[in-house]
Order: sequence, then structure tokens, then C-alpha cells
Amino acid sequence: MRIEFDVVEQTIRYAGRIDLKGGTIRVTPANDGTCTVEMVTRYELRAAWLRPLRPAIDWVVGAMHRIVLRDMQVKLSPAGRELRPLPT
Repeated sequence: MRIEFDVVEQTIRYAGRIDLKGGTIRVTPANDGTCTVEMVTRYELRAAWLRPLRPAIDWVVGAMHRIVLRDMQVKLSPAGRELRPLPT
């Protein structure tokens, strides 16, 4: 399953400098009853001085994805099941 979305309104703190454009969430089932979830966020930098910081901004976006994915794991995993480590 693949869900693509566009961001039509944003109220994040840095909205004047970073425009969130949209993204994709892909859920791929595995044979063991689990699934893999991948998240991609598209954004544009509105300020030229931010361009050298893009790797750090990408890391922050990835960290936010990992928080969301971990929360999904905790809420959807059966009680007592060990959680798999998330990729970094």
C-alpha cells in the first residue's frame, strides 16, 4: 500500500524558511505477518543560506520519521513482543 500526500497548510515553527511539500508512506507486508513502513517527506528550502545545512535538516526529518515509526511499533505490536530496531 502506498499513500502519497501533499501539504496544503503548515504551521511549523520554521514555515517561513522551509516549505513542506508532501510525501509518501509505503507499507509493505512480510510473510511473517509483520510489515515494513517507509516514510518520505518532500520539502523546499526558502532561504539560500540553509542549503549548506540540508544534510542536518534531512537528519532531523529522518529523526522525526523514526519517532513516528517507533510510536506505531509500540501501539501496534502485541504486548510482550520485542520491537525490532529501526534503521538510522
